[in-house]
Amino acid sequence: MGPTPAASVPQFPSPPRADEGDDVLPPRQPPGLGLRSSRPRRTWGHSRSPEPGVGREKLERFIPFSSFWASNAAAMSREQMESVVKTVETLLAEAEQLRGRCRRQSEELGLAVAELQRENRELARKYAQAEAEMEEMRKALAELIDIKMAFEARERQVRKLSKQL
Repeated sequence: MGPTPAASVPQFPSPPRADEGDDVLPPRQPPGLGLRSSRPRRTWGHSRSPEPGVGREKLERFIPFSSFWASNAAAMSREQMESVVKTVETLLAEAEQLRGRCRRQSEELGLAVAELQRENRELARKYAQAEAEMEEMRKALAELIDIKMAFEARERQVRKLSKQL
């Protein structure tokens, strides 16, 4: 197998220059400037509620600008870019819904766990109480057996004495 012909290898256009038109990407800025919002970044588990209309901002937070986007941006039409943005916004909305559903299920499971723990404590208390009652019954039974044996011994002694008389 020989080398692959140049025509079959996809060629990506070079990134557009700043003077090539209106829909040109802004020049790359130093890290920490411009691309991320000034608000503190929220982690997945600690957001309060989904915020409507901030899909692009979230996109910039979760998918940072890279040379991949710069080199492929010229090859994508504005409609394709809007479609990608809309798809990502939809995915982010679905992720928010899933997070909300998981949060609700987690709360439900937490309540169920608390209820089971309460029931477990109640059963343990009842078991300890039943065990104490059983111990009292054993002692009472042992005492009754001792009394019976003493009574039978006394009865034998009475019979023996009555025979002697």
